[in-house]
Amino acid sequence: MEQNYIGRVLVAEEDIKEKTQIKYEGIYWYVLNAGEPIKRGINLK
Repeated sequence: MEQNYIGRVLVAEEDIKEKTQIKYEGIYWYVLNAGEPIKRGINLK
């Protein structure tokens, strides 16, 4: 199922330091950030 979402761009609705949970198209996903903190409003690729 994850292959259907490859290449999609999302906008961060909150700051992401290490990990968080998001809801996208009715499904909850865990987002893991291995780099610099992601600021709210930044596009996620």
